[in-house]
Amino acid sequence: MISEQRHGQLIDSQLDKMPLVEQHGNLLRSTHQGSVPFVVAHYWGELITSTGIDDFSEVLKTRTVEYQNKWQQEIIGSYLGVEAWLQDDTPKLTKLFESLLGTPEAKLVSADGVNAQAYMRLLGKLLFYKEHHKVEYQKQFDETLVIIGDSHTLALSNRIIYFKNKSYLMDARPIRGIKLHHLGSGKPAKYRKYFEHHIANLKTNSDLALVVGEIDARPDEGIFQYCANHTDVDTKAVTANTVVDGCDYIDDVLQKNWGLYDKNKITVVGFSRPGYLIQKRLPLNTDESSFVQFQDHFNSIFRQKVLSIGWNYLDALSLTNKMNSEALQKYRIDRIHLNPSFYDLLFSI
Repeated sequence: MISEQRHGQLIDSQLDKMPLVEQHGNLLRSTHQGSVPFVVAHYWGELITSTGIDDFSEVLKTRTVEYQNKWQQEIIGSYLGVEAWLQDDTPKLTKLFESLLGTPEAKLVSADGVNAQAYMRLLGKLLFYKEHHKVEYQKQFDETLVIIGDSHTLALSNRIIYFKNKSYLMDARPIRGIKLHHLGSGKPAKYRKYFEHHIANLKTNSDLALVVGEIDARPDEGIFQYCANHTDVDTKAVTANTVVDGCDYIDDVLQKNWGLYDKNKITVVGFSRPGYLIQKRLPLNTDESSFVQFQDHFNSIFRQKVLSIGWNYLDALSLTNKMNSEALQKYRIDRIHLNPSFYDLLFSI
């Protein structure tokens, strides 16, 4: 019997060799009217919700996922929840919350389970926000702005944002867990495939916003942690390479799909300072001061590179640094994510 970890590795190796549409088609055919091992459903949920290649809830209607525990159900539920949020389907999302009530904490069991539970908590807070700010989700708008990136894209989904003297409906295309490092290095390969799929399905010179880099900028994940664990490397050099490689890759993909594109159509949304206690997440032999310096340097290098290409940069870190703790708390929806109203302010600058 193949272990979950080994099964997941086999699936990832297949992804490296096979186009996304073909991989999805094979999964559809091989599991038709049958049961689906949890690890397959887990991978499939990420594939579908990171690309919009199909409707995950429809796929599962004729299939039975083989769950071994409640938190596995929440992992699949988190993909369905993201899909329902993107589809602006409040009844479906509410039903999901009800079905997952009482799920035990996955903290000591599975990193994926912890991540899924974090997604569901975020969706719950976003739904609560939406119910109390309905006017911000009205459907009168001038144009659509596609926004590709990590979980921060969810705060913008289906909202109206005023930017460059126009009203935009925000069309979020989240890619779960994506880092700037993933795009620059090509490892794991799936992140480039997800990103390239989205770009290939956009019209030339579409208005496009990118939200990537926050995970790279965390104290316990990304560049800072990597450099703390590899004391022979230079943090500033690793940061610069991550930024240059990631941005150059994105620029190359846009040129391959759009040719000589209008670079003013591209906007990068920067990261902000975290809302959690930084000291509790620092690697060994580091301190909060060095982490703050790292984030400030990362943001500066990121902004310089983006502007040198000709894109727009929305400097969330500089904006939040200007706020006192009371003002900043007003704009937080949890310890990592900023609430939708923050982006009104950021896009208006």
